[in-house]
Amino acid sequence: DAQRLRGLGLPAFDIAIDLRHDDDTRALLWGIDAAVRVGFAGLSRLWPLDVALPEMEASARASGLLPPVNATTRLVLL
Repeated sequence: DAQRLRGLGLPAFDIAIDLRHDDDTRALLWGIDAAVRVGFAGLSRLWPLDVALPEMEASARASGLLPPVNATTRLVLL
């Protein structure tokens, strides 16, 4: 969890990135001392991001028209 991560005494980072669409790991970004936090926009507003990439996974699945977005496309967004 974020508390344990803080306890590791890691140095400060310029950027922390969470590339999961699900925001269940988003809290870990707050266990890291980072100037900027980046991730895919999620439904939860509990962990706001400095840079929120557009959510594509759920909308692609819901429409049934688009295939799931692959890792390459996600990295291109970054």
